[in-house]
Amino acid sequence: MNKDLTGADDDVKKYYTLQRKRILAWLEQELAGPTPTPTPTPAQAPAPALSSASVPATIDLAE
Repeated sequence: MNKDLTGADDDVKKYYTLQRKRILAWLEQELAGPTPTPTPTPAQAPAPALSSASVPATIDLAE
């Protein structure tokens, strides 16, 4: 992302500078490889999937 900021307001220049820094930091993180995900605590653990026996049958209401 190379923008010509000639004559741009200082706030605009600051915005694009911060955006460029964020993008570069994100790219560096992506190139560094996947970060290990922490083991979820019971409060963070996903809810168990419902089995087909616990899901009620669908009812066709169109008559």
